[in-house]
Amino acid sequence: MLVHAFVVGSFSFAVTPGDWSVTVRAIGAPPLGHDADFPAQTLRALGFADGPVTVRAGQTAGAEVQMTPAVEISSHALLNELGDILGPDVTEAILVLTNDITAEAVFDVSRDITLISEGNFTIRRADAYTTNLFVIYGGSRLTLGRPGLSGSITLDGRSSAGIVADESLIHISDGTLVMYDGVTLTGNAFAVDQQTYGGAVSMGLNTTFYMRGGTISGNFSMFGGGVVVSDGAHFTMSGGTIYGNTADGNGNSVYVRSNGTAIIFGQQRTGPYYINENLP
Repeated sequence: MLVHAFVVGSFSFAVTPGDWSVTVRAIGAPPLGHDADFPAQTLRALGFADGPVTVRAGQTAGAEVQMTPAVEISSHALLNELGDILGPDVTEAILVLTNDITAEAVFDVSRDITLISEGNFTIRRADAYTTNLFVIYGGSRLTLGRPGLSGSITLDGRSSAGIVADESLIHISDGTLVMYDGVTLTGNAFAVDQQTYGGAVSMGLNTTFYMRGGTISGNFSMFGGGVVVSDGAHFTMSGGTIYGNTADGNGNSVYVRSNGTAIIFGQQRTGPYYINENLP
């Protein structure tokens, strides 16, 4: 159900009983699409309730929504210009993917970014591009997808087109990655016989990856065809699937290096440890 309204303060509307995912958009905030809270060129803000809102027959329910600047992303150029669009003082933003994107350079995640899609779109490597699609650093957080959204996001390294990767799809240098249903990491393959780590996701020292949903498949590396958990890093998998990845050494699905830790569907694992079978 989609409700359009001009709102100052609170707003109420009737829904059928059940669990609801609540999304609120502020579009074209004045003047000319921006003000002090919504910087120039963001054109809107976007917010979500923290979790599903349960509405029972004959009762009312409230949802508290935190509004965040949002940017519609339809090209690689807009990703590159994100810092200028948001300005230096915005530390958190939501990116709404509105088109397929061909990545020609890495996107450095230097603030807390949530990437969602309202359709089914792909970010894929350009023909001559072989390094990371995303690098998270500076203690920042990259969240891919959100619960309750119908759109999908695919990060494709394009090994099917013969592209041999030099880096993982996502590298967590310093910070956190969170992944939900509707997100797929695929098609990243390193050259055979090279000492490489993490086909889809590679994790640096003292970093964190929460996989709450989504799919990691069709990736290749010497160690950790899907995910490599480095020394001091921590990986928690509570949802989603990791399957069809390969490693020349160990860990088709996951490779936990010495002093790395993982919790795989509630089971604690400490490195060195590797998982060759598909998950779950």
